[in-house]
Amino acid sequence: MRNIQEEMKELWGNSCYAWCLVWLFYEKSEITNMMNQITKGIEKKYIDYPSCWVREPVKFVNMLLGSSRFRDVEKVYSQPPYNDPTIVEWINGKQSHFVVMQEGKVIFDPSGDSKTVRNGKILSWRKFK
Repeated sequence: MRNIQEEMKELWGNSCYAWCLVWLFYEKSEITNMMNQITKGIEKKYIDYPSCWVREPVKFVNMLLGSSRFRDVEKVYSQPPYNDPTIVEWINGKQSHFVVMQEGKVIFDPSGDSKTVRNGKILSWRKFK
């Protein structure tokens, strides 16, 4: 028998990058609106189900914006920009987690207060162009 609760646990438990994309690039921050956007991304195959791996981040972001603003995304291994809100990947051992940072501070963490951020270090950030 299918265990929908386990599927949802995996989906939403591994969705930090998707949440950060929606939070940064979508105009509505109400949780149900954000969930709907992630679901649309899954339906369009921009996001894998049930892993919630964002397969097509540029297409997903352009869907959120309702335009073709971006053509590419680069994974940058350096300190993230200070002034602009930026999606940053943290690592702690084998654990990886995405948050949005600005001015050296986490301004959005889908996990609330992530242990990976608290105990880890910055691995990379995403530059959309």
